[in-house]
Amino acid sequence: MRKKSSKEVLRDFVKGKIAELLFERMVKKDKTHDYVVIPFGYEYSMPELAKYKKYVECRKTKNILSRSPDFVLISNKGEKPKVYFIEVKYRSNLNKDEILKQAKKICSYWPETYLFLFTPTQIYFEKCFFIKKNNGEIKELSEDVFDKEYQKLALEVLREFIK
Repeated sequence: MRKKSSKEVLRDFVKGKIAELLFERMVKKDKTHDYVVIPFGYEYSMPELAKYKKYVECRKTKNILSRSPDFVLISNKGEKPKVYFIEVKYRSNLNKDEILKQAKKICSYWPETYLFLFTPTQIYFEKCFFIKKNNGEIKELSEDVFDKEYQKLALEVLREFIK
């Protein structure tokens, strides 16, 4: 596998941030679920530590910090709040082997995490545990989670920014 150029790494970073922004907007726009959205990745919650990550001596600690999910959603419906950990990704296509690899990596540190995946044509959403169990299969995002029309709008905007 060849090493990515600095430009490719930066481009991938921007694509990921666009996906995260769209996800956050979808959650905040949704009026049926009433979620509290907390950006959670260590670059959000511990930006100073992110700068000094290379100085953390314990590799396991460093991996746990750097692999923290992108968001925490807290649902206020029902008797008691529910907490969800969400990792958001963008991929130019759906590759089950790559998705399985991602799910295994995420599960090894944050086993309760869900993967929210944007592609240019579809949005997918599934708990990493089930992606692992189903050998890389990931379900399309349901209308029960987010309105289908808003999903289409998000994908349209995504395609405008990511070519």
